[in-house]
Amino acid sequence: FPKAALLKACKGLKGIAVIDRHVSYGFEGPLFTDLRSAFFDSGKKPFIAGFIAGLGGRDITERHLEKALENVMKKKGGEWLF
Repeated sequence: FPKAALLKACKGLKGIAVIDRHVSYGFEGPLFTDLRSAFFDSGKKPFIAGFIAGLGGRDITERHLEKALENVMKKKGGEWLF
């Protein structure tokens, strides 16, 4: 997992929307979990919200991306965006 590269790329961000195309029932998406873990000991604490979309090969639309960004700006996360 490219922890250092992701921390560098996300430097200065106030919020991050992570869209996973996979779900672990009873848990968050795997990319969200890995990204949140990368920030845990970094001293940087942006708001990180995970979203599930595109399951079963469904398209992820512009509206899904807009909704994820709107939710991050409101500091709200954890939605299924189908």
